[in-house]
Amino acid sequence: MSTIDIILTRMMYEAVFADAVFENAEAALTEYNLTSEEVSRFKTLSRLKLSAMTLEDRKTFAAWVTHPHTMPNPLNSTDNGA
Repeated sequence: MSTIDIILTRMMYEAVFADAVFENAEAALTEYNLTSEEVSRFKTLSRLKLSAMTLEDRKTFAAWVTHPHTMPNPLNSTDNGA
């Protein structure tokens, strides 16, 4: 499981952690040693989008966070819970 997968899973199951990420991603994600670009990509995630994500959506989002130049932002799709 990648670091991004771990973060997304933790956000799905730990509301306090998810709230912290939504309120201040930089502070909440410090322990994961992400780049500033990776942290900024978490700021595009909303509670609604997180709750609507399927496993495949989470995998796609994780791939985009670490390799954004290889694909468009998957959250911009109209198929994933707006």
